[in-house]
Amino acid sequence: MKVAIVVPHFGRHVVGASEKMCYYLVKQLRDRLGWDIHIYTTSALSSDTWGHFFPIGEEDSDVGLIKRFRVVAKKNRYVFVFFDKLLKAIHLIFPAQLRKRLPSLATEVIKLFENMWMLAQGPWVPKLVDDLSKNATSYERIYFFSLQHYTTISCLKRIKKNVLLVPLIQDESKLDFVILSEQLSRKYPCIVRSETEKSMLAMAMDNLPNQFVVAGYGLEAKYFRDVRPDLEVFKHLVRQPYMLYVGSIGDSRGISSLIRFFLEYLEYEKDHRVQLVLVGENDGTTDFVYHPQLRYIGYVSESDLVELVSNSLCVVDPSPNEDISMLALKAVALMKPALVNGRSEVLRSLADKLNTVHSYFNLRDFCVKLGYLAQESPSKSLDSDLKSGRAWVESSYSWPVVLEKYDHTNPRRI
Repeated sequence: MKVAIVVPHFGRHVVGASEKMCYYLVKQLRDRLGWDIHIYTTSALSSDTWGHFFPIGEEDSDVGLIKRFRVVAKKNRYVFVFFDKLLKAIHLIFPAQLRKRLPSLATEVIKLFENMWMLAQGPWVPKLVDDLSKNATSYERIYFFSLQHYTTISCLKRIKKNVLLVPLIQDESKLDFVILSEQLSRKYPCIVRSETEKSMLAMAMDNLPNQFVVAGYGLEAKYFRDVRPDLEVFKHLVRQPYMLYVGSIGDSRGISSLIRFFLEYLEYEKDHRVQLVLVGENDGTTDFVYHPQLRYIGYVSESDLVELVSNSLCVVDPSPNEDISMLALKAVALMKPALVNGRSEVLRSLADKLNTVHSYFNLRDFCVKLGYLAQESPSKSLDSDLKSGRAWVESSYSWPVVLEKYDHTNPRRI
């Protein structure tokens, strides 16, 4: 089957958790299902500026044919922030229900500002839209990743058939945009990563399409094995017990608050054992402080990540706006507890579902939950809870389950 994947930026080393997961998903779709995949994307490595990085043009790769297009204008942070604040003010003054009763001219003015916001956010790639529109009929399915980017919104204005949406909702407030609600009203089949994301879209749609699938991303079989490797690779960098964070390291991910909470916990509990280990790329927005129980490693391979998670006390996800936490799911699959920010609806729902995922809302919560996880004599029910958690993740997020859902989601419009 010949399919097109449209995604703002793409590649093994692109910046962003969702983007990395998209890469591995596409690879699995090709390797396991045998799909002939064409990826329409930009030459950017990061969405911070959409600056040119990868060569323009077509590239045969291990995931399919990648067609890269140059972004017309780099993202200007100050321009984007201006339009973002302007739109928030407009939507506050004219909420969704009121906007439906506005004169058509007023609605068009709001749409004009929303389109300017979309261009300021980027990536502005009109040649990608033209090329895909010209070749759209040659694909049996066209998957659009990330609903609120130019690459999706502009293409959907010209392409109506064989469309499937993978929304990747990161900011629920943007679902109120007129330019987005117009596309959602077409009720294209959607593949979402969690029940929480489905609920967000349900509020934006009058009626959900019949084909509305919760698929998420898959985990390799190695995450469901009982083998626990020794901490060999990192034994000179970290010592057990340690709490582990893996992902982008920046204020938008709640890292500054995590470090502050952890240092407060050490002071309050007088705990000289537990370390906090941070793994990932630092975006420069977090100020690090020296402390013997705080460790920053940087990038690690997937196999090393399994080793780190398997030997951790627990993992932690401090993001207040998490869309899906693959770190928490990997920890549960490896039978490790997770400590997550309860201000994220996705993470909070995961904690409500699984006894081994613990949510916190403030410093006191954090200290109590970490203190519980750090105790040397775990509760008798912990082993049973860990096994139940692993079984749930395997039934929902193993690759065979995820790929079957993608394979059977029909692109016909509802």
